[in-house]
Amino acid sequence: MLDIVKERDGSKLTVYLKGRIDTTTAPQIVPSVEGELPDTAELIIDCADLSYLSSAGLRSILYIQQEMDNYGTLVFRNVCPTVYDVFDMCGFLEFLTIE
Repeated sequence: MLDIVKERDGSKLTVYLKGRIDTTTAPQIVPSVEGELPDTAELIIDCADLSYLSSAGLRSILYIQQEMDNYGTLVFRNVCPTVYDVFDMCGFLEFLTIE
């Protein structure tokens, strides 16, 4: 199960992810934010309550990162060690901004 909560403050969009991103839930991510990206200069994805990330989730994150390259910045916050390790093992730390 994955809950996605969005908060907008002008051109800043914060997305809170809660639960697991796996093959079943990953398809929810892109449609939930894609339409808002053109109006977003700063996208923050808060992972404080994200417990799992699969390769399907990585594909969604890669797509969002590529789209945000056209509009502004993407920052990941509150990444737990498990998700951080997935980013690290897959080479995503080379291009993702994690705070």
